[in-house]
Amino acid sequence: MRYDVVAAGVGGQGVLLVARCLAAAALAEGLRVKQSETHGMAQRGGSVVSYIRIGDGAVHSPLVSPGTASLLLGFELLEAVRSLEYLAPDGKAVASTETVANISNYPDPDVLIRRLGEHPGARFLDPRSPAREAGSARAANLVLLGAAAAFLPIRRETLETSVERLFESASPKIRTCNLRAFELGRALRFDHGPATN
Repeated sequence: MRYDVVAAGVGGQGVLLVARCLAAAALAEGLRVKQSETHGMAQRGGSVVSYIRIGDGAVHSPLVSPGTASLLLGFELLEAVRSLEYLAPDGKAVASTETVANISNYPDPDVLIRRLGEHPGARFLDPRSPAREAGSARAANLVLLGAAAAFLPIRRETLETSVERLFESASPKIRTCNLRAFELGRALRFDHGPATN
């Protein structure tokens, strides 16, 4: 089994935290994992892309080749489109409709959604509302992870444990918020296009 994930967003969205969570969960299930990331001016809202390669045999390289990813996690709309080249023809994309217009010529979001929607495996959601319901808009990354959980080769319970461990030194309020965000993401139902409650 080989399952490659590309997670793309901008600095401050929690892309690397979700990548760590996925890698830890896969290791907990006895799978092999390689993880790598590229980020430039991440602290200033620059691009962040993380590659998580999961397998039940040897995984030799941490980088994902274009056209081979099983899952694209898009934390920001333009960054999801920029990383679409990595997605396999039969792969899934779970993309946030959130935009971070940090450039003057930021494209029309509807155009970006149409571009992503050309891939038959594309699914969209706005994770901010469930994250606020969980207790903080900053937990949108965990909503996105929860929404993608159905496509991952990792059990829900293992992912939950991984989330708990990531926040074990945080306050009970923050732990509860992030676990709730993950569960609300799992409850979202997809069709091709936007997710619904």
